Amino acid sequence: MGNFGEYVPAPQYSRNSFRSEQKNLVFNEKFLVDKIKIEPLIDHQIEIDYDRVSNILLNFDQKLWEPILIDDDYYLLDGRHRLEVAKLLRLRYIDVIIENDDINGSEGDNKEADGKPNDFELEQTTVWDFPKRGSWATHKSDYRGNFAPQVARNVILNYSQEQDLILDPMVGGGTTLIEARLLNRNAIGYDVNFKAVEITKERLNFWVNNNSKQAVSLGDVRCLTELKDNSVDLILTHPPYANIITYSNGENPDDLSSISSINVFLDQLELGLREMFRVLKPNRYCAILIGDTRKSQHYVPLSFFLLERYHLNKPGQEKVRQRR
Repeated sequence: MGNFGEYVPAPQYSRNSFRSEQKNLVFNEKFLVDKIKIEPLIDHQIEIDYDRVSNILLNFDQKLWEPILIDDDYYLLDGRHRLEVAKLLRLRYIDVIIENDDINGSEGDNKEADGKPNDFELEQTTVWDFPKRGSWATHKSDYRGNFAPQVARNVILNYSQEQDLILDPMVGGGTTLIEARLLNRNAIGYDVNFKAVEITKERLNFWVNNNSKQAVSLGDVRCLTELKDNSVDLILTHPPYANIITYSNGENPDDLSSISSINVFLDQLELGLREMFRVLKPNRYCAILIGDTRKSQHYVPLSFFLLERYHLNKPGQEKVRQRR
């Protein structure tokens, strides 16, 4: 088959009204299928339903085809099954909508001049859902796998006070430290990857009307020797999900994302858990954002395994661990 025909938007919108109501979306009528990338994490977690693919194929009509959604780095956001159909049909082009948080600059819907989000509301339940990733201040989505700033802001506001000391020992793109700076919390960040440290330093380079201090440097969560026992008020971090997304291309032996074995990954991360327990003040909080995944078509409950390791490293659990 050839290229897709003329762009046809979703039924509930005319093309012009869709543009006016979704200012952060850009249309591209024809986009090369082989340029669309799939986040490794998503590729592991979302298993393709081939019955659904077959149904789409049987009822395929390019005039009714809805575009898929990608970000401005060409990573797929929505439309996994439609993309699979396009590949099976050997289509060269596909209609897409490109999401770009930076199109509107500092005047965008989710930004204010002082770096605070317009539409943020503190979560009141244990289930958090953020349909659109925040992009205020210097937050960006270009560091693969970093978490939404809404998560960091909720955790920091709920479990710390102004001028508290926050630790992120796997700092990545700097989300935790950016929010700490905005919310008048002191913060320390470490990462084994030099690139992550440099990115975070750059993104902390903005003015705020408070006296908080943030510092980031090379360091390993398994060896927090610069920090004293019981010295941190809150820990907030987002570790890699084993090697689903690799950050050093196998060139850094200290990088946890270079570990393919789930058990070895958990063993090494457990060393980090012990260090986090050591530096955290009594009766304070540690928040670790990690998701489950799939490996060789098998579901891997990483969050459960991590919680289990965390529990077994609490004081007084040594005898329980010996019995396992």
